[in-house]
Amino acid sequence: MIYSEKVIEHFTKARTFIYRNARPIDLARFQFLFERGSAEAVLTALATYQNEDGGFGHALEADCWNPNSAPIQTWAATEILVEVGHEDAEHSIVQGILRYLGSGADFDGRLWANEVPTNNDHPHAPWWHFGKPVSHEYDYNPTAALAGFILRFAARGSELRALGQRIADEAVEAYFAGKAGDGSYSNVLFVRLAQVLDNPALTQALEGCNTEHYDFPHEAQLPDGSWDVPWSWGDYPEEWELSKNWWKSHIIIENLLKLRNIPCP
Repeated sequence: MIYSEKVIEHFTKARTFIYRNARPIDLARFQFLFERGSAEAVLTALATYQNEDGGFGHALEADCWNPNSAPIQTWAATEILVEVGHEDAEHSIVQGILRYLGSGADFDGRLWANEVPTNNDHPHAPWWHFGKPVSHEYDYNPTAALAGFILRFAARGSELRALGQRIADEAVEAYFAGKAGDGSYSNVLFVRLAQVLDNPALTQALEGCNTEHYDFPHEAQLPDGSWDVPWSWGDYPEEWELSKNWWKSHIIIENLLKLRNIPCP
């Protein structure tokens, strides 16, 4: 594919930002997606965020600096595994995640927690504050996607796989009842679940949905090669500035994936 000079300019500026500012995990992702880097390098960087219990923390999801394992952080790790096309169920990262999900930690028997209590001990965005006055009775973030991960990797006949199937069935029922969480973002999670389920009705309902989390116009690229982050924490201003920079690398990757599909006119 031949690209316009404008697209090449966007890419060059974005690449400079990545190499100057990105965390090792996002640099490895960038290199894998755009410079023929290795998936193994991504997995090596990803493993540094995994705890002994198999879950993920340490601000892998950059809006929460909690080093302890949490379902949201673990979901973020599963998204990176999808991104690099990882399929080895025996890999230590995958086995660790399965161990964490099977342990019952941060799980109430129906949903994995959207926030965990230890979030409050570390800098975080207000939406990850444990105990905020918002009901998550029907919130399948990140439960739907984690159930999909279980069905993709857990051993057939195992108790964990049976649990994943039960949660998946409940999630699909909740989706069609309009009780599955926030609309557009919920679709991101259910796309992951639909990828492992033989459910034509769910697949059809999600047709046209994608797994991109943000929709920023490429014309809005900033002089430093990044795109702005259209949210802020309010609290922890110094920590937010660092997390904002981390988010910019993530957003660059998503926008460059879109730009890659824009040919020369």
